[in-house]
Amino acid sequence: MIILIAVILYLILIGYEEFNADHPIKQIIYFFTGTIGSGKTYLATHMLIFYYRLSRMLYKLHLTKSEPIIYSNIPLYVDKKTDVYVLKREHLLLQETFKEGCTPFVLLDELSMIATCYNWDDPNIVSKNINDNMKTLETFIRFYRHFYGHNNKDRLKMFITDQATGGVNIQMRRRLGYVNYLYNMRRFCLILPFYKINTKEMIVEEDTVNENNVDLQEKERKYFFGRLPYRWVNKLFRRKPIYDSHCYRMALESGNFVSKLPYDVWDKTNLTTNYCPDIRMTEKEKAEYKKHLKYVFSNNAQFDELKI
Repeated sequence: MIILIAVILYLILIGYEEFNADHPIKQIIYFFTGTIGSGKTYLATHMLIFYYRLSRMLYKLHLTKSEPIIYSNIPLYVDKKTDVYVLKREHLLLQETFKEGCTPFVLLDELSMIATCYNWDDPNIVSKNINDNMKTLETFIRFYRHFYGHNNKDRLKMFITDQATGGVNIQMRRRLGYVNYLYNMRRFCLILPFYKINTKEMIVEEDTVNENNVDLQEKERKYFFGRLPYRWVNKLFRRKPIYDSHCYRMALESGNFVSKLPYDVWDKTNLTTNYCPDIRMTEKEKAEYKKHLKYVFSNNAQFDELKI
């Protein structure tokens, strides 16, 4: 009888916390920021897997013809049968598209490693005019839904993380717009297999020119609540984690980061990496870009003459 009462009280407690918890506003692109260990990647990966499995269920039930596929810049593990594809430089610069007709689920971890606030003048990050260079990271984010959502009724998702919005290129921040700042991730009641993460909603206004213009809106007792299994339970049932929370330690061991990998699919047995796609414009690309600019400007001049 005592055990039954304890179980009922436990379920009531968990239900109460779940009922009072907030949830990220449903959107296509999610952006989580916060300090080290605040739960950014944990929340992003678990939400990505949730939406992926939901889409996969629809695909297996033949309710959609669009196959869900995961692309990530860090290694992830879903299950033995599911491949997670490397998110490559070519994808971010639209030089290579995702599989035709698929529903892409993208994880872009630590965005400012790829597009920092110091990359404001790199045409591969942001172009002054889309006619000058369409194949930029900004275009990839701006038109993510347009390019990849038409075959799947906008079921596609992208999850982006970074430690601070201020370190991310300002144009990227404007495109992302809505940000969840996370802090104080902890195990619920110290011992229960659930987490609580405090969160603040950050809305980047259209006229933002610096971090000081970010509008902070905080509600009382605003937090996220979810499942946080014990590691010993995962080991007992031989469950592999979705990701390694120390995955970049390989960079310290190898002494550097690499911008290319010799494979397109992440290894399911190794969740560490030193991979960071370098999308900065190369010297060869700069020469081609300048040549293209001359062509664009010459066409514009001819157009102006005709208009006159």
